Amino acid sequence: TQDLYIKKHPGRVTVDTVMLSLSLKLNDGQFKIAEKLANDWLKSNKNDYKAALKFGGLFQSKRKPKITLDMIKPFEEIAKGKADYLSMITELEVELGQSKTALSRLMALYKNNELPKELWGKFIELTFSAGNTKLAMKVAKQTDISSLPDWLVVNMIESAIFSRNIEFMEWIHIQLEAEFKETHPVLLGRLTEAKHNLKLAKKWANKAYKNTDILLLREKINLAQLFIKLKNNDIALALLMELAKHKDTPDQVLADMTDLFLKLKKEEQGFVLYQKIRKVRNSPAIE
Repeated sequence: TQDLYIKKHPGRVTVDTVMLSLSLKLNDGQFKIAEKLANDWLKSNKNDYKAALKFGGLFQSKRKPKITLDMIKPFEEIAKGKADYLSMITELEVELGQSKTALSRLMALYKNNELPKELWGKFIELTFSAGNTKLAMKVAKQTDISSLPDWLVVNMIESAIFSRNIEFMEWIHIQLEAEFKETHPVLLGRLTEAKHNLKLAKKWANKAYKNTDILLLREKINLAQLFIKLKNNDIALALLMELAKHKDTPDQVLADMTDLFLKLKKEEQGFVLYQKIRKVRNSPAIE
């Protein structure tokens, strides 16, 4: 049979033949047999890391990350610096909760100027997630920012605003204004306000306010806080009053709203609203 031939003569069997046999076994749920078949062939072809990636890809398609990682791990030295290998082993380690190991490998390559450009995005992601925001932003400025996942770009901007990293804010504003103007007007407003460009910040804030129905809860909160910074307290209060009715809204919103009621001398209006809010949520902030 084909399996017996593969076992007795692994050196004579092509990768495609093994791939076919593996596919059939995996489709039948014979994972252990398939794993042994792949590993036996790889032991006789110790330099063929690309074959390991192909076999691993089949197992990964069946959601077997541990088997896949164990299969390709022995080829780490042979495939050092190879983008395809690094991409797969990094994704597997992240999936299996081994992000520190993945980052350590990429960091070593980066420091030696050996990290393939294809892995820079993942390197930035892992570096940022590990708390090294300074390095993540440094590397981001050397790559195509549009190639990074949206959530990562947004979080880096949030971090830059919080840390007052004006240099990064200036750079990323130039890079992304055209791309983010329709999807992230609140973020652009906060970014320009942090750079003290109040005129432009008001432009983005007003644009976002016209489309509050499509904003996420966090974006609505950020928009209200932006209007407070822009000293447009009436709009800020209107946003906060609407947000306060939702049980998922953080208590800080209620505190901000209280401050505005007092500042605008609308204590009675605030008292009436708080009476209504008590019916839908319990919070020390209301008291």
